[in-house]
Amino acid sequence: MGNDRPDDGGREVGRPNGADAVSAGVDDRLLQRIVETITPDSRLIKLEFLMTVVLAVAAVLTAWAALQSAKWSGEQAIHFSEAGANRTESTRFDNRAASIILLDAQTFLQWGQAAQTEALVAEANGVEPPDPTILDPANPTLSGYFFSLFREDLRPLIAAWFEGGGVNNPAGSDPFFPLQDYLDESVPAAAESVRLVGVADEKAALARQDNQNSDDYVITVVVLAAAMLFAGVSAKMKARQNQNVMFFLTLGLLTWGIVRLGSLPIHALP
Repeated sequence: MGNDRPDDGGREVGRPNGADAVSAGVDDRLLQRIVETITPDSRLIKLEFLMTVVLAVAAVLTAWAALQSAKWSGEQAIHFSEAGANRTESTRFDNRAASIILLDAQTFLQWGQAAQTEALVAEANGVEPPDPTILDPANPTLSGYFFSLFREDLRPLIAAWFEGGGVNNPAGSDPFFPLQDYLDESVPAAAESVRLVGVADEKAALARQDNQNSDDYVITVVVLAAAMLFAGVSAKMKARQNQNVMFFLTLGLLTWGIVRLGSLPIHALP
């Protein structure tokens, strides 16, 4: 009768036992982890925003570099095609010049032999030899006929050489000497052939430069693609140190790509 407290089974009222305390601690830690998991990290949000901007810029620059590479590659094909066409045309003019030179040489030999024969005959007959540079219809000669076969571009050289003494001409033993003067004055096809070779060389040089420009843009595309790859990977990393490394690596590649694009020639768009 002296003890009116109810029977509590030997436990103190108001004090949790050991198992309840451990359970409460685990629940608190679990709750804290859940809160940390669902609560956005402001730093991670900023990093994701920066990487999104980097990806957008890198994607635009990559597309631009790929377009420029394709343009310069097309320009290279055009210049190589033009160089080949000019070389083909040069060969055609060179063949024409060779044919003209051969024709001039053969005609000159025939004319010289006829003029020499006529001079010997006139000397034997004690008369004045006919002018081998004139075809007189009233008194036609073989030398005059061959002289009429000379091209209009060559006749002045033959006449000047003959008036200068013929084989005794101090300027040379034939009107084709010096050869370059003969080609320049009497064989326009030879000069055209040389000009076309020069044009072909210029076109080939332009094609090589176009190829270099295209390669430079391709390298830039590769670097910008690497920057986009690193930007995407950095957002998946959990460790802050790894995120920083990938971010600065991405930023460095993007900066290099921008500087490189600024130094490369730009092909005009249609």
